Amino acid sequence: MEYTEFVLSDEFAVNFSSEILEDTSSDTTRVILAGEERVRSYLAPYGAESEEINFVCNHLEHISFFWSYHGGKKTLIAACKDQKDLYLRNLGVQVVDQLLMLKTKQVDIFVDKDIIVEKAKHFIQSALLWNYKFEMKTRGKTHLLSEFNFKFERPLTNEDLPELDFYKTAVFSTLMVRDMINTRANVATPEYMEKIIRHISSSTDKIPSFNVIQGKELEEQGLEIFYSVGKGAAIDPRLVHFVYKGNPDSEDIEYAIVGKGITFDAGGLNIKLKPEDMYCDKTGACTTAGILKGVIELELKINICFAFAIAENSVDANSYRPSDIYKSYKGLTVEIANTDSEGRLVLIDTFSYIQEQYNPKRIIDLATLTGTTMIALGDKANGLFTNDEEFAKAYITRGKEMHENSWILPIFEEHKQDMISDVSDLMNRGPDTKGHSSRAAAFMLNFINEGTSWLHVDYYGPAHLKSANPPHPKYATGFNTQTVLNLLRKHE
Repeated sequence: MEYTEFVLSDEFAVNFSSEILEDTSSDTTRVILAGEERVRSYLAPYGAESEEINFVCNHLEHISFFWSYHGGKKTLIAACKDQKDLYLRNLGVQVVDQLLMLKTKQVDIFVDKDIIVEKAKHFIQSALLWNYKFEMKTRGKTHLLSEFNFKFERPLTNEDLPELDFYKTAVFSTLMVRDMINTRANVATPEYMEKIIRHISSSTDKIPSFNVIQGKELEEQGLEIFYSVGKGAAIDPRLVHFVYKGNPDSEDIEYAIVGKGITFDAGGLNIKLKPEDMYCDKTGACTTAGILKGVIELELKINICFAFAIAENSVDANSYRPSDIYKSYKGLTVEIANTDSEGRLVLIDTFSYIQEQYNPKRIIDLATLTGTTMIALGDKANGLFTNDEEFAKAYITRGKEMHENSWILPIFEEHKQDMISDVSDLMNRGPDTKGHSSRAAAFMLNFINEGTSWLHVDYYGPAHLKSANPPHPKYATGFNTQTVLNLLRKHE
């Protein structure tokens, strides 16, 4: 990824071409992604004995792949028994596992003409996502593939290549997000986050102004609540914001993508009992950075505001306190019922500020805000909260296309009432933990202007896994990066 100053992985090479399978002298390991009807014809030329061929073909219900050795070359025949998306995704993981087991560096993957590109892309997406490992070891590092060459027997059309390139870009954006999230808080400070975002932004001339409000400047400019969250940390909180001007002929900002970036959440004075995983509370900002990377590389012709609400929620004599009352940028007063409900505080001031500055038509905020969405939905789906159900449905549709699921959760009038304080306009946490995710969303809805479509993506569950869920690894997954890129590229 060429961030020599930062701890991020290198990208591996991915190439697409149309090519007929031939018996060449190349030593590169081969994979043949074969339609079920053609498995037999592919096995014979690669040295398999007839009884082996018969065994494989008669047991395809249980066998997905078969290694063949011929002339010193290794060929993996992967049987595409059906072209359902889930099967192809699982097959992509299985093939990469086989290649990694043999310490393969480069692979040529030939795609049978019976497998259409529209289906093959799911195999490709899964294989590339699975070729990942975050580690900072100095010895015994995990082996990964360095080059994938996908060679299609079917001629690639003018529609196929942009689609394949989109999937490649979406995957690499996701892998960068994983690296950023997994980077621990002693490295990934608010300053580090700003530097990475600035570095990504510098790769295009479509961002005319890169803006940062930092430290006491937040308080001086009226973002008092935002500042209060990070003022107990050693490194200043900051709001990074700018517009990607993909459509210079329009002044309209179609979307604002807002990421919660709590680089470490100790909970503040309401200190967490088990904060070990809280380096991942910056997931929303990291995801937003990955989306920015993808948008720039895809050269999307749309105007988008990007905003990163970055702070560390730490403990110090300067830390904000339970019972404090602050005035928000919008003017509403907020009582701090709990300092461990900090993410919504940096977000509300960010919402108000970017609406005043940029007036976006739609806001998507990405946040590992509450653990209770995971209780409701597990670790394989986002919880969505919205004031525009059609917007949420569009997000769900674009997410399903990328194998990232979401579910709409409610904001009832009772949830709104629960967030009213006796001594201020609002409080940042309800009187108990019932309906905690819906109450948090109800609280934030107060800071969305009338006429602005808002989608709150609460995804603590799928953002960071305790064990692998292939093609997502243990720890950070990069979830939602591909969904948002898919939504933005299909904007009408």
